[in-house]
Amino acid sequence: MGTTFHPVHTLVGIIILQKSIVYITAGNNNSLDSLENLFIRAGFDTSTFDEPKQILKSLQAQSPSCILIEAQGTETPIVELIKTIRSHSATVPIVIAGKNCRLCDAVDALRAGASDYVEAPIVDRVLIESVEKAISDSQLIQTA
Repeated sequence: MGTTFHPVHTLVGIIILQKSIVYITAGNNNSLDSLENLFIRAGFDTSTFDEPKQILKSLQAQSPSCILIEAQGTETPIVELIKTIRSHSATVPIVIAGKNCRLCDAVDALRAGASDYVEAPIVDRVLIESVEKAISDSQLIQTA
């Protein structure tokens, strides 16, 4: 797979291509490393966070193309985390990777503002496509 870029519209109407960056947080270091390597191989830039709340501090300095949260092992309830991220950045897409989830958890996450919920067992291709679609949909909304 090649490098993943997304268009950025400037104030004067010029479109530039910017490399897509995915913020990733997971419940343990093995999952975090695995997800980071997956997205790097797919052509994304990544920033990883041991704790989901660390993302909030980083959002003040830089807006990612997408946020990927592995739901397993997070101390903060997913719905609360999504709402908090939404209060800091209303437009950044959020994809949840869930393990051992109940249907109502996925529905609650989507209602709180997640772009997608990918349930385990997670297939790499499906997760990458979900993030790519979330980024693409977000760009369509921003240009409308």
